[in-house]
Amino acid sequence: MASSNVVIVSADLEAQQALASLLDKSGLASIPASTIKETESILSQHFISVILCSEELPDGGFKDVLRQTTRALNRVPVVVFLVSPTGSATSTS
Repeated sequence: MASSNVVIVSADLEAQQALASLLDKSGLASIPASTIKETESILSQHFISVILCSEELPDGGFKDVLRQTTRALNRVPVVVFLVSPTGSATSTS
C-alpha cells in the first residue's frame, strides 16, 4: 500500500512542525518545504497526495504553487493556510 505524502510549504518552521505532528498522528507522511523552489523539486521526485501551503512564501505565494502543479500536469489539491503573528497555523475557508 502506497503511503500518502503531504507537502507542508511554509517559511514558518513552527507551523510546519505543528502540521507535521498532526499528520503523523493521522498516519500520513509529511515532507517539509520552505520555498516554491523546494516544492518544485519535491513534486518532481515524489508522488504527492495533497499540498498544505502557507499563503505567503519567501519567493512567492500559494498561487505560484498552484501554477507549479498545473505545469507538472500533476493536479495535486492545494490547501492554503494563514500563519498568525504568534506562529500558529489557521485554515482559510
